[in-house]
Amino acid sequence: NKFLSMYRRERTGVLAVLARLCGWCILMVGCLAGTTAAAADLVFNGGTAGNCSLSSKTYTCNGFPLTNDTDTMTIANGYTVIVNSSGVNFDYNQSLAMSGSATLNVSGNLNIGNIKPSNLAITGGNLISGGTFTIGAQAQSITANISAVTMNLGSGSTLSITGNISASGNVTVGSHATIIGALAGAAITTNSPVVIKGNVSATSSFTLASGSSVTGNIVAPTVSLLASQSTVNGNITARTSLRLGDKVNVTGDVSTGSLLLDSSNAIIDGNATVDQATLNWAGRVTKMIYCTGGTTSGQCDCVTNNSGFPVNTDQGPHCAVAPAATPIDH
Repeated sequence: NKFLSMYRRERTGVLAVLARLCGWCILMVGCLAGTTAAAADLVFNGGTAGNCSLSSKTYTCNGFPLTNDTDTMTIANGYTVIVNSSGVNFDYNQSLAMSGSATLNVSGNLNIGNIKPSNLAITGGNLISGGTFTIGAQAQSITANISAVTMNLGSGSTLSITGNISASGNVTVGSHATIIGALAGAAITTNSPVVIKGNVSATSSFTLASGSSVTGNIVAPTVSLLASQSTVNGNITARTSLRLGDKVNVTGDVSTGSLLLDSSNAIIDGNATVDQATLNWAGRVTKMIYCTGGTTSGQCDCVTNNSGFPVNTDQGPHCAVAPAATPIDH
């Protein structure tokens, strides 16, 4: 009986300890559940928004103000949000909404490419990055002017940008991207296919991929329009060289140092002012080729004609001396 009584007392004590431990565990779980951070809806429209300071209509944030993966950011018309950060990367479930002249200005990289399409509502405004701007890891559509040092526009999914795009460095445009607005950068490279409805200006080079189109004028030292089925409706100025790939068509006038029309059926439906030109099989300049270095009357001294169409025939090249530049009237 003595041993039985001791056993019962020890058993009761152990059970009491276990009960207290279980109660403590339940309490901790409840506390942890209660401290789970709720999603923040930051609205930049003149009121308080996170830890960002406000002066006039400009907010300044020391770091990315969205800390949870479901946070939202809304920038109202007329307001600017400056984020001092080396890199801002929006998560898939975070949201960004902008309208009118709203501006998001990040001192470093800005990546909105991971935001799911239904959470991205940019109907107007400006996106500015002091580093690399990235968009379009999935199907996304925005209306905004964009400026950055370098840009990655799309990665294969459908992307639509309505607005002017400007970079001091290189720009890569992914396949299935549509840009409605002017595009400027250093070296601009596209993937197949893309649509650009606006003027293109590159300080280094411009390369248009197969099956793509540009509706607008192109200015770059070196321009390459790759085979096949690419089209340009506009004038081209390429100080160093211009190359048209197989079955590429340009509707407009061109001016370049060296013109190359690849085999076959590369066509410029307009005039061409060149230092020298090579027309390969079925390559054509439908109007006049102006030789900057001069040419013998009735000849095309600046043209290597491998087109299969003799000089001065209906489809063959016709040449003339390039007119002198008009002096600037000071």
